Amino acid sequence: MSKLLKIIGRMLKQVFSPAAVWRGLVGRRTVPPPAPTPRADDGHERSDVQAIPVLMTGVGLLVTVAVISAVVWGLFTFLVDHPRADAPLSPLASQRVPSGAPRLEVAPRTALADTLRRSDAVLGSYGWVDRQHSIVHIPIDHAIELLAQRGLPVRSTGTISATGSTGGPK
Repeated sequence: MSKLLKIIGRMLKQVFSPAAVWRGLVGRRTVPPPAPTPRADDGHERSDVQAIPVLMTGVGLLVTVAVISAVVWGLFTFLVDHPRADAPLSPLASQRVPSGAPRLEVAPRTALADTLRRSDAVLGSYGWVDRQHSIVHIPIDHAIELLAQRGLPVRSTGTISATGSTGGPK
């Protein structure tokens, strides 16, 4: 055991000696080659982009996207096939009352045409709105004629409404 400690101590002295630290900090300095002097007729760079690192980066991204997509697809497939049986239902799930009628319209154009036909029938005919209070509806064309003959109702200028305004012209 003591022999092993002596060996480790010698190694640490060699690695952390001031000379070793200085060599590590300074090291061998290499002088970069001088930059080529540009010529007057140069209008472009003399070196191209290295294609292999760019292509490898693209391939790496494609592989990463494919792997992540496969993992997500596998996870979704697993979760669909193995639902949690102990998961509590949402409080909103118990309040829903399913209706017997389908929620999608089979023929939306026909449904719109029926709605327009019913509203035209109401707007173009006479009928009761509330028989007990003697309220009726009249055809829209007749209502417009009556409104043009009689004019809009006007409040008297002396009355005060609930908002505090007199209701008259300002």
